[in-house]
Amino acid sequence: MQSPRPLLYCGTNMADNPHDYWEEFLLNPRPGTAAAAARDFGIDLTLTIQNLRLSPEERIRRNDVWIDAIRKMRAARWLKKPRRTRDEIRVSRAFEAAKEYLRTRDDKKAVTHAE
Repeated sequence: MQSPRPLLYCGTNMADNPHDYWEEFLLNPRPGTAAAAARDFGIDLTLTIQNLRLSPEERIRRNDVWIDAIRKMRAARWLKKPRRTRDEIRVSRAFEAAKEYLRTRDDKKAVTHAE
């Protein structure tokens, strides 16, 4: 049987304050962890820490404020939905034409089999 994981990591005792433990873990992650990979990729983990300091209710409230702001900007046309490029429109039309062709071909086959 494995021994339990120690509560000490980087000199921080998780039993004293679990928030300090996780903050230390995210600020100085062990190599090979997802936190280290995120940091190496360029993700600012201090923002994650700042968000985790908030209560769940505060996080939901902040999210609602952002959603309302985005809705207002879209209503004012500050943020436009991305437009499709000409190539995307051509591919879409070609796909629709192919679907229509296959549908009509299948309809003709169904008529010939019914006779």
